[in-house]
Amino acid sequence: MPLPSPMQLNIYHHEYPGQPLVSAACIVQLYESPEAAAESSPHGWCVAEGNADIPGAGGQATKAVRALLAYREHGSIDQVIDDLHEGWRRTVHPGNFHDRLEPGMEKARAIEPKLRKVLEVWLNK
Repeated sequence: MPLPSPMQLNIYHHEYPGQPLVSAACIVQLYESPEAAAESSPHGWCVAEGNADIPGAGGQATKAVRALLAYREHGSIDQVIDDLHEGWRRTVHPGNFHDRLEPGMEKARAIEPKLRKVLEVWLNK
């Protein structure tokens, strides 16, 4: 079974301000590679950050792109997934949307197995 579409991810799996793993699940469907998602926009941020089809605010898509790019260095999908979850934990800390930590983790865990399978192919093109 494939990943939910970016629209479905926005509706059913998004938790404000944006779980990087959910952003990554959109990125793998919208870009040919992490490098394509990391290209600079006319505004100076990565093109994925400005893509309205990718949920997230405050740099969440950029966190996802960085985790995906880091695969080129360490070659571990487990590390990519850990980095994506860590990006979420650092975003929703006490004093900053902390009540959204667990709902965001649950929504991300629901799609994580499918994302892992897609990443095995997408990151090794």
